[in-house]
Amino acid sequence: TRDDGEKFDVHIEQKDGQLVQTFKGEDGARINTYQLSPDGNTLTVAVELRSERLPEPVRYSLTFARSEQ
Repeated sequence: TRDDGEKFDVHIEQKDGQLVQTFKGEDGARINTYQLSPDGNTLTVAVELRSERLPEPVRYSLTFARSEQ
């Protein structure tokens, strides 16, 4: 349950070396797919948003690089 009271079904699974996180609510769904690079230096998160309010799904990705400290 989100702060505004909206409820979601949440599902997480490991699939083909990726972690797939799915949120489903009244207004649509969000799917986050996490993939670590073979060398472990970058994490890519692919996001897909689906809703009847959107003409088509919205897809984007974020890539995070390990910082050297």
